[in-house]
Amino acid sequence: MKPFAPAVAILVTLSVPALSQQDRNAPPVFRAAVDLVQVDAYVTDAQGNPVTGLTADDFEVREDRRPQSIVYFQSFNIPIETSREGSASVASAEPDVHDNERPAGRLYVIAVDELRPENGLRTRVFLRQFVERHMGANDVAAVVLISKGRRTDTQEFTSNRRLLLRAIDLVSGWPAEAPTIGFSRGSLDRLYALHDLVEFLARIPSRRKTMLLLTEDVGCDFQNAIDTPLSASLIGCPDVGREVVRTALRANVAIYPIDPNRLTLADVAGGESETLPSVEQDRARRRLEMARRDNLRSLGDVTGGFALVSSNDVDGAFARLVRENSSYYTLGYYSTQDRADGRFRRLDARVRRPGLQVHTISGYLAPKARVAEVTRKPGVVDALSSPLAVSGVPMKVVAAPYRGQGEEAAIAAAIEIDGSALVFDRQGDTSTAQLEVGYVVSAATRPMPPVTYRMELALKPDSYEKARRTGVRIMLEPKLAPGIYQLRVGVAQAGRGSGSVLYDIEVPDFAKPPLSLSGVSLTSVETSGLHVSSGKNLLGEVMPGPMTATRRFSGTDRVAVYAEVYDNIGGKEPHTVTVRTVLRTEEGVPVRTVAAERSSAVMHRRQDGYGFLFEVPLNGVPAGAYVLQVEVTANVAERPTESRGIPIRVR
Repeated sequence: MKPFAPAVAILVTLSVPALSQQDRNAPPVFRAAVDLVQVDAYVTDAQGNPVTGLTADDFEVREDRRPQSIVYFQSFNIPIETSREGSASVASAEPDVHDNERPAGRLYVIAVDELRPENGLRTRVFLRQFVERHMGANDVAAVVLISKGRRTDTQEFTSNRRLLLRAIDLVSGWPAEAPTIGFSRGSLDRLYALHDLVEFLARIPSRRKTMLLLTEDVGCDFQNAIDTPLSASLIGCPDVGREVVRTALRANVAIYPIDPNRLTLADVAGGESETLPSVEQDRARRRLEMARRDNLRSLGDVTGGFALVSSNDVDGAFARLVRENSSYYTLGYYSTQDRADGRFRRLDARVRRPGLQVHTISGYLAPKARVAEVTRKPGVVDALSSPLAVSGVPMKVVAAPYRGQGEEAAIAAAIEIDGSALVFDRQGDTSTAQLEVGYVVSAATRPMPPVTYRMELALKPDSYEKARRTGVRIMLEPKLAPGIYQLRVGVAQAGRGSGSVLYDIEVPDFAKPPLSLSGVSLTSVETSGLHVSSGKNLLGEVMPGPMTATRRFSGTDRVAVYAEVYDNIGGKEPHTVTVRTVLRTEEGVPVRTVAAERSSAVMHRRQDGYGFLFEVPLNGVPAGAYVLQVEVTANVAERPTESRGIPIRVR
């Protein structure tokens, strides 16, 4: 046996002259001299179907009736996937490797306002339906609160549907202080929270952001607020409402307000009543209800979205929302009105081809002052500050939690970098590259500072060729208390690009249940010496090679699987513990099984857990998708069990 080897309008500033036709797809570069207006346009035919394949020459844009010259153009056509609801087996085993090379998907922000209890329950139903039926595999979403609530009930940007559904299932109502209809102190707080949210989203450049806003009222008519020379506060909407719109347009945020109230007119504004209202009371209530709905519609209209009110077709609305954010065009032009006067400017975008309709915003608010150039932090700190993955340096990340010496768990983590993306300098026969490596842990309970350090690679010719061909592996060892975290991992070369990966990780309390199972780490004969490795290897003494982020193996390979079992039953009741590693097909059929059994007396002597290393040969296994399942059972009366599954492919 061979041994293992060791859209919307966004006001920005450019540093280039007007782009030529061939340069129109290049991303804009920023300066503080000329404002660029970007408009997202969704085009449909006579049947309402999205139209793709248009070019910049097919469009014309007017601002306050003045023709504008399109200097920036980009088309988007993100595939719309069918529902993944009910998929099982391999699909139900969450990938344990995250990268920054997946195709671009849609970006959603699910913002939940203060709701009455019954509307909180309806909101759960609506949002679960959206995530389960309408989110694609490459889409990312976040769940945020714009009213009172616990930060632990939110979720940062992720593609993990299970974590999104967990946050959605925590949405609830507040019976003590039911929201009021019309403008109030609560409305003002809501607008400030919305403004803070779109300001945060403005940090995500050059892409459309879609906000699903679950709210009963916004307390402001945004259409009147922006399309008037008067102060917004003089027409029943405070100035912060106008700034919400100005910032949303600059940040390319399309807002889709969703009303969770019962889709009937009676008893929505004032709640249930034991006595019939008078005619005057009924009219007043109806006026308030109509104003509430108009307010929701106005926010959707001015930001490029639409409001879901007075309709039971929730699924149809979600389908339309996805279509509008899947196939669209971004048009950019230098405004001929080069004034930072803060006024509303009306837009008209058309397609020269007959029979096509352009859906876009009706206008935008000019800046009140020149947009200052944004100062960006250099290197890995800049990559770690992004709420989304950065693709400048292609990389993969894998991580697995293990019980530590104290209350914190030790995280075995590895970064695998595409070596061809690194730039090396030659010093004699040695190739050198200086890297900045870092990570930051985002936790709901408390902020954590980033950890960064410099690493120098000095490679002889053989190692250099291997690094360029198969990549560089960097080992990390963060320590985390039990909880749910997002680990942002970044690598940068000074002046030469940076990359980052978002990694969702759950750290169990290994000491709490009667039986616990650590994370699972893999290596194999073929991947053991594949990369040039650097950094401290937490599992160096227990695995035959460094853990790998590779999840595609050949049919001649042998995979080593390492996991630890923590038996907290101890000597209370002598027993044995059975651990199995099972390779299963997509249908759940076992293909290979390797098992071991240990007595509780032996395991109890290992306070930090008992390690199990299995070798799974892949010879004879047909090519396809599988799950490596680690299952542990304590053979006592209640037979507690734990399991972890890792999806792999055999080629």
